[in-house]
Amino acid sequence: MGSRGSEPQRGRAHLLGRVALAGVAGLALGWTAQAQVLPMPAPGDRVPALWGETLKGEIYHADWSRQRLTLVNFWATWCEPCRQEMPNLQRLYEQRREEGFLVLGVHVGRPDDPVAQFVESLGIGYPVLRVRVPMLETWAALGVVPTSWLVDSEGRLVRRYVGSDPQLLQDVAAYLEGRPLPAMVNRPPSPTTDVLRTEPRKEGPPPE
Repeated sequence: MGSRGSEPQRGRAHLLGRVALAGVAGLALGWTAQAQVLPMPAPGDRVPALWGETLKGEIYHADWSRQRLTLVNFWATWCEPCRQEMPNLQRLYEQRREEGFLVLGVHVGRPDDPVAQFVESLGIGYPVLRVRVPMLETWAALGVVPTSWLVDSEGRLVRRYVGSDPQLLQDVAAYLEGRPLPAMVNRPPSPTTDVLRTEPRKEGPPPE
């Protein structure tokens, strides 16, 4: 059902950390970690496995086959565009969940970020995961939040959105209704785009 398309960076996006490498961005995770140079899947390619810990301390493994379409949304508590986007994702989840649509939020940040309080303040009801550094290196090496991936029931990438992109809502509706996805629109960056400059990262070993 999905269609291939380019995935330009757009919308309000925050850069993670101060470690932009040539073609690969580092991760501001609270530990010193070197991002691996990994190929990014193209639409139609299988996405990496995804698992992590829920805010209740339970281990959650993403099973793409249980849903028609899954939106994996990478976000952080210090990301203002994420704060603005997440309530829209919650409404979309509520409207489309009976059609086999799931939103999975993945926190990208330090271990001591107030994730539970942040999620509760926004009224988020979809699953939110904390994941290990290697998982983030595999999935989020773009180094920009919010970043969202649409994944089909076979675990294949439908589209990726770097930054907050209103076309995401249109694409979800089109996919679930069996319509071709509209062509990606090249929009100019928002004039309120912010570049994040994080606090110095804590030195120490990454989690096991």
